[in-house]
Amino acid sequence: MKVWMAYHSVGGLLGGGLERVHVYFSKPHFYLEAYTPDERITPLGEVVESQGYYRRVGWEAPHRMWVQSQSFGNWLGYAKDSDEHRELALYVWTKIGEHFNGLPMDRWEEQEKNGTVLPKDFLLELDIHITFSVPPKKCDDCSEVLIDGTCPSCK
Repeated sequence: MKVWMAYHSVGGLLGGGLERVHVYFSKPHFYLEAYTPDERITPLGEVVESQGYYRRVGWEAPHRMWVQSQSFGNWLGYAKDSDEHRELALYVWTKIGEHFNGLPMDRWEEQEKNGTVLPKDFLLELDIHITFSVPPKKCDDCSEVLIDGTCPSCK
């Protein structure tokens, strides 16, 4: 099963790490939306051509899905020693670091502001395998796993 990972802003990454990396179950696209003429007039003045006539909407999966995306950190962990999917989390974090040209995190915001590194340029595609299993039935008295419907301890 393919999944895609993206982030919406460097501020989100700096403030939440892998919690702010979104996992999409269908390939997302980065959308820009044009300001209408009425939206160009704001309380702070008019939006002019040099500021751009588009606002960033961000990553969205185009398909009608109940869940657009899932937080990577909340779903798979944050690369702590105790996390079951630690290696995957470290891999994703390494790819994000490569996206920011290996620079330290305190320079990431600067990279986004000067346009060198942008969220629209990061879309990590992974092929994952998910296994579903039914937990084994246990004995009501001693909590041993039943073998062929009987408890080996309580026979």
